[in-house]
Amino acid sequence: MERRDAADFGWLLKRRRRAAGLTQEGLAEQAGFSPHYISMLERGVRLPPPVTVDLLADALALTPDERRAWQDAVPLPPTSAASPRTLRAPVPPLLGRERELARIAALLRPESVRLLTLTGPGGVGKTRLAESVVTEIADAFPGGCVVVDLSPITDAAAVLPSIARALGIRDVGRGARRDRIIRVLGGPPRLLLLDSVERVLAAAPVIAQLLDACPDLTVLATSRAPLRLRTEQEFPLEPLALPALARDRPSADLAAVPAVALFRQRAQLVAPELAIAEDDLALVAAICRRLDGLPLAIELAAARLTHLSLPALHDRLANRLQLLTGGPRDLPLRQQRMRDTIAWSVDLLAPHEQRLFAALSVFVGSWSLGAAAAVDADEHESSDVVDDLRALVEQSLVVALGGGADPRYRMLDTIRDDAAERLATTGQSAPTQRRHADYFLQLAEEAEPALQGAGQDVWLRRLADEHDNLGAALAWLLVHGEATRALRLAGALWRYWQQQGEVRVGRRWLDDALAAAPAAPLAVRSKALWGASWLALQQGDYARARVLSQELLALAGAQDDPQGRRDALTGLGMAALEEGKTGEALPPLCEALALARGLGPNWRLAASLLNLGLATMHAGDLAGAELLLQEALAAFAALGDAAFAARTRHYLGYAALLAGDPAAASDQFRQSLEAAWAQQEPTGTVEGLEAVAAACAATGRDELGAQLAAVAAAWRDETGVEAHAFDHAVAQRYLNASRIKLGDAAWDAVWGEGHIMPLATAVEQALQRDD
Repeated sequence: MERRDAADFGWLLKRRRRAAGLTQEGLAEQAGFSPHYISMLERGVRLPPPVTVDLLADALALTPDERRAWQDAVPLPPTSAASPRTLRAPVPPLLGRERELARIAALLRPESVRLLTLTGPGGVGKTRLAESVVTEIADAFPGGCVVVDLSPITDAAAVLPSIARALGIRDVGRGARRDRIIRVLGGPPRLLLLDSVERVLAAAPVIAQLLDACPDLTVLATSRAPLRLRTEQEFPLEPLALPALARDRPSADLAAVPAVALFRQRAQLVAPELAIAEDDLALVAAICRRLDGLPLAIELAAARLTHLSLPALHDRLANRLQLLTGGPRDLPLRQQRMRDTIAWSVDLLAPHEQRLFAALSVFVGSWSLGAAAAVDADEHESSDVVDDLRALVEQSLVVALGGGADPRYRMLDTIRDDAAERLATTGQSAPTQRRHADYFLQLAEEAEPALQGAGQDVWLRRLADEHDNLGAALAWLLVHGEATRALRLAGALWRYWQQQGEVRVGRRWLDDALAAAPAAPLAVRSKALWGASWLALQQGDYARARVLSQELLALAGAQDDPQGRRDALTGLGMAALEEGKTGEALPPLCEALALARGLGPNWRLAASLLNLGLATMHAGDLAGAELLLQEALAAFAALGDAAFAARTRHYLGYAALLAGDPAAASDQFRQSLEAAWAQQEPTGTVEGLEAVAAACAATGRDELGAQLAAVAAAWRDETGVEAHAFDHAVAQRYLNASRIKLGDAAWDAVWGEGHIMPLATAVEQALQRDD
């Protein structure tokens, strides 16, 4: 019946429009709708709500008699006969929003917040939550709860007529309408729900006037952007909670995660025969994470289970926007496809804001304000980018991650996919990606020297923030034939990877870039060879370190480069040292120190002192080793390099331990571990734990030593950082003695799976002094 009524109305509307001499576009402009919506009505897709009927009558300039005949001829949908206090219950029941529901209900109680705007991206569930709130607190408003759907309109002038129609106010002139509304809303306390305000934000002053004129009125609005009124309380709605690491969580825990619970509920509705077993929940959690926890996206994906298995659904989410279609027909058209839901917000942006939205899709993870300005094709000033980003944040297309001197932003992956499609249609993908790579190459080369000095903590944090973007820039440069620039970027980042304990990652990028750029400028290739050899050493791949150092030695000879020769000799000497060939290691390390002294006081001189000090200790000359290490410590301290100062203290501790002074060794080890832990430097932390474990064994605290050594071994496996052969051998000498004293059973109990203490606990215990 409703479909036939809709077709009859469509025929009547078309007839009236043509009689008025209007095109669909002209009627849409007059009534404040989109041409697509007018076309949909004329095709009989659905019946319009009563407020739309009135607005169309205004746009068609019907006389009073024609208006009454028009209204009598239009069959009203069943829901339009409901009283203002009647509200359909959310179907299916609300999941995962209990906390938000309670908070909003408390805020909206009479004599509390009078205007609350529920904001968030399309598909996050604002309307459903708002309807649940109204149901929850309806009894607190004697005047009733009125729901006004503003989604069909785009003209702010249509907001008051919409409110009037929802209140049952009809057949009044424009001038009298406001007064009638105020009289109705000015009675007992009443709650007004304004749904989908984002396309009529210009009507915000009208809402403010109603609140001023009606002291007992409370307004709950849903919008992708705030209204920006002084009395407004914004309530940003986040996507549903997601499991951080589904593979590590029990199935019972996963089943209780809101996003997973919603997926299971929707799957049961569309495919009752499909049983999602506990073993499937990790895969369901992975699906929900790829959908950003957006309820609409989860519902659209679950609907695909009528013809796709869970693994197939997961795999097809590589192209989310094509898959997320076919929503329930009782949802608005904009919510039946995820792409349309996003377009609803994008269409509200100015052209330059739309261009920035598309350009931001090149970022992976989050980005800074400066990075956004760098990829913006419009080349705005940073202040303009701030304004454009604010518009994107207000339309819930971009998430602001916090303020401070350098605020950061991100996109949900589902929205990012849409932005990337838009960028591709403009033909600007490659130029924008190139600007992205240029920015991060410049950032890495600016950071490189700072990683050797006093500002290293700041720069390490900054590079860590950009970790994903740096990887994306490297990948793009390599794929698009810009191998030399990729080699520059990798060569600038090797210290960052080393200090972050990401040795595997760094080696892969450096090896790929070196292979892709055999003819790179000598200085660029030399720097990358040095970094690659150093990371190979750290991972225990001494043969590879030697090969890389030999190539670097040849390049240094070809360009008469003493610094390159120093670096190559260091790599060769350290490879020999780690293989236990101390006699072979000493000559190149001695020459490397002599070359470094000739280059003047810098980081390489400090490092050469450290390396030769370590080799001298290996050779058994503890006094000579301590002199070199103390000089290295002073040099690193003068440079402000806390990381390598800590590493030098680490070796001073081993020198003291071998000299029979475990108390002095413990003091050096603790200082080294404390610095590494403060810098969140994995390599130094793991090495420091093993060193403190050896000192504990040397002083009779055998059980604590065993516990710390177990943690160190577990974290070596996690980070891929190989133990230095000499340090490890010295530590094991003391720890083996502890194992004999404790007995194999007690030792194995400490090292057994499930008994190894958390890293933070181990560090805390290691730093406690025994005096």
